[in-house]
Amino acid sequence: MPGSTHHPTSIRKRIRYLTTTAFVLTAITALAILANGHVVHGALLMLGATLLLPGSIFGRRHRQHLSEAALASSTSAPPRRWRKAA
Repeated sequence: MPGSTHHPTSIRKRIRYLTTTAFVLTAITALAILANGHVVHGALLMLGATLLLPGSIFGRRHRQHLSEAALASSTSAPPRRWRKAA
């Protein structure tokens, strides 16, 4: 059956999605704890969420990688030819 074949994703992509899930859950828990008046515990959880942010899909490196990939796929310019120095 062609529809039942498994498409394996890279381990890096899976770890990025797991980190994103951990980031979102930590941030939501931190906001709930802060809303209940537990400032210290909420602040510590927010600190933990900010430490998880760079590894998530919201991180700067992931956004740069996506923009470079989109730029490379959208531009179909011919390869540059190098000129010889005179």
